[in-house]
Amino acid sequence: MVSTAPLARSHFAIAGHTAYLNHATICAPPRPVIDAVTSFLDDAGQRGGLGFMDRVDSVRPVRDDLASLVGGREEGIAFAANTTTALTRIVDGLTWKPGDRVLIATHDFPSTRLPVLALGRRGVTVDEVVSDPVAGGVPLDAWAHALDAAPTRMVVTTWVHSNRGHRTDLADLAHICHQRRATLVADVIQGLGVIPCDVEAWGVDAVVGGSHKWLLAPEGVGFSWTSDELTDQIEVRADGWRWFGTDPTSSAYRRPPDDTALRFEGGTLNGPGLAGLGAGAAMLLTAGPDAIWDHVQSLGDQLVEGVDRLGGRVLSDRSPGARSAIVCFDHRSASAASLVEGIGERGVAVSERDDAVRVSPHGWNTADDVDALLDAAAELLA
Repeated sequence: MVSTAPLARSHFAIAGHTAYLNHATICAPPRPVIDAVTSFLDDAGQRGGLGFMDRVDSVRPVRDDLASLVGGREEGIAFAANTTTALTRIVDGLTWKPGDRVLIATHDFPSTRLPVLALGRRGVTVDEVVSDPVAGGVPLDAWAHALDAAPTRMVVTTWVHSNRGHRTDLADLAHICHQRRATLVADVIQGLGVIPCDVEAWGVDAVVGGSHKWLLAPEGVGFSWTSDELTDQIEVRADGWRWFGTDPTSSAYRRPPDDTALRFEGGTLNGPGLAGLGAGAAMLLTAGPDAIWDHVQSLGDQLVEGVDRLGGRVLSDRSPGARSAIVCFDHRSASAASLVEGIGERGVAVSERDDAVRVSPHGWNTADDVDALLDAAAELLA
């Protein structure tokens, strides 16, 4: 059986030899993304600096498309080298005073925690709200309790936890934060591109993420989106010619700094990476975030039913408000590491996280991919 996928399977070369269910680790870029990168570099090879501004212009639509996926205004988008750089730019660019308080979760991914923990060197109090050491995620009432314990300026956390795929309701968390005059910053790298996102409607103040998972693009492009209010509060710590906008001519330096998030970008961007990100974002928008999410949820439900038939245990929260595109399971008869290795030898790509098999399909995967995984697991467990 081959289910209809909202993203064209024919664009993904890896589909010809592998049931690739590993997007939470890194994507396998589709042909339109590869072509966009190649075209950008071909032009650079043919024209060098003579085509530089044309290439700058060619990636301008990427900002608008990414803003559409995020659900925020284009003026809030700023590109960076990666997720860590984007988050660092936000937290380091704010004016802090000793005694200011920030909350993070104990078991979020290091990219989400370390830039905030570094604020301790500036006298900021960084308190950690206890999350499950494996499943991740903090209950909303635990966030509320921690916020009520002392005045708090900011909460920084993940939208979707990478270990088990637990998804935080960002709209509810933003409401809890704003009731207590705290700003909410979320790392959305494990959700954006596969789960519909609407940060402005949710009231989230800022998000950060990267290109190389669900956005279907090459490594090396990160981004931030900041609300108008937060953008105005962030000071540029890495001055560069893009502080003034996108015109690199000498006259630009006599203008006031750009008043949008564009001024955070500093110097020349990763043009080939942005070209790839633009192609990936265009594919996602054309297919439709809702259609992609509905399809991936159905693949997850299929996997859950199959794991149950095999006598395994699903470890991810599959309730409507907490589910994501990540589904993890284990089995009493075999270690997760041995299952992942054996499944891989049978042409199915998954990963192992904290003694569980982590499965992460996207909108181009089909029911046949999930069946291939279940068949491989059944053979190993027989």
